[in-house]
Amino acid sequence: MKHKEQHIFMFFLAFLGSCLTSSAYGQQKMTLKLPDQETKLSEVTIETTINHPEKAERKAHHEKTSSIIVISNKNQTINETKATFHYDALSYEKYLKGRNGGDSIIVSDTRKGGQFFANILRNAVGTPFSANFDAKGRIKKMSGIDTLSKNVFKTVMRKTDERARKSFEHRVDELFGERYAKGILETLCATLPDSMVKEGGNWMQTTNNLCGLSAKFETQYQLVKINGNIYTIKGTSKISDGESGTFYSENGVGQSLNETEGTAKLTLEIDINTGIVKSGNIEMQFSAKANSLNLNGENSGAPAQKISVESKSTITPVQQ
Repeated sequence: MKHKEQHIFMFFLAFLGSCLTSSAYGQQKMTLKLPDQETKLSEVTIETTINHPEKAERKAHHEKTSSIIVISNKNQTINETKATFHYDALSYEKYLKGRNGGDSIIVSDTRKGGQFFANILRNAVGTPFSANFDAKGRIKKMSGIDTLSKNVFKTVMRKTDERARKSFEHRVDELFGERYAKGILETLCATLPDSMVKEGGNWMQTTNNLCGLSAKFETQYQLVKINGNIYTIKGTSKISDGESGTFYSENGVGQSLNETEGTAKLTLEIDINTGIVKSGNIEMQFSAKANSLNLNGENSGAPAQKISVESKSTITPVQQ
């Protein structure tokens, strides 16, 4: 065999081998490919119950948040993706125990209006912010979202004093600000493996945000099913204190956590064309010592409280 023919033959074998490696064994590469056109991401609803076991007089606090985030444009390279987003809808529900023992619910939904807080939240809808993702879909930097709370009184006619105004701005920041937005975006985007994976394959992912909680999440994932372009994955997370501490919000009041311990279970369906979660369920349980923060984001000085938290999140596709 001549040298040129031998070179072509060896190249063909190498190409054939690479095809067999991926197709014969069912291995696939999953990468994050944010859409090029304006697209609504799936709605994420987080329902949380917070218990204070050391304070018997305090009832369990129950609340629900929901949001739809829109991606408007992106700039993607091999190692990094920068994209611009805004909220399309926001909702906050607070459950109250009445004196007669019955439950009541205060609903503030930008799609329904009526409530004063819903009108405040509506002013935050459409405010653009940007996020820089690494190749794994984890957020490296966020900018512009600090203006979210600054817009909340732009069309609200009710008069408020400076302290009330600052209090509402703080609540919007804690409920739907940077920590929350990071949690939603990493929940939807930061699940993918480093290398090729086949059905039944496993991988580890470490992230810093999940469904409203900022902490350290070490997640073991498994690709359990392939159905066309939809990949079903299951994951189990170990939750612990992150490098910069652990944070969450209770009734729009920031909480700094210590000695955080817990677990999360995830079942997610990923669109292989984008690498983004389309639907799923996440259950999270953790305990910690909580210190409430003041309006400046500093420790309020109140004694730390032991808490236990149960959170159930659902991810639902939306119509474009």
